[in-house]
Amino acid sequence: MDVKAETLELVRKIKEKQEYIDYLNYRSILERHEELLCQVEEFRRKNFEIQVSHQYGAYNAYENLISLKQDYKELLSEPKVKMFLDAELKLSKLMASVYDTITEEIEFDTHFLE
Repeated sequence: MDVKAETLELVRKIKEKQEYIDYLNYRSILERHEELLCQVEEFRRKNFEIQVSHQYGAYNAYENLISLKQDYKELLSEPKVKMFLDAELKLSKLMASVYDTITEEIEFDTHFLE
């Protein structure tokens, strides 16, 4: 089996994981509520931008995250949103674990990123 085929097999296995299934289910629920989905997408984008800025030396990232969560407090208390974001976090952790394992096992030097 070649690397491409093995990669597709890994993708198939990830798609069978509960983390992925939950993510798709909760995403589907949000997609039925267009306005809510737009607000969630806006929150996710801003959250991502803050996290990236922290990696590039922004020292106020923690304060910005606290402020962002306060600004979106009502949205984040919505059960559909909370369930989606929780599912997204679990899937993200699964994917990070996969990436970390691959990087560690092939001894791919990523120290320059630290």
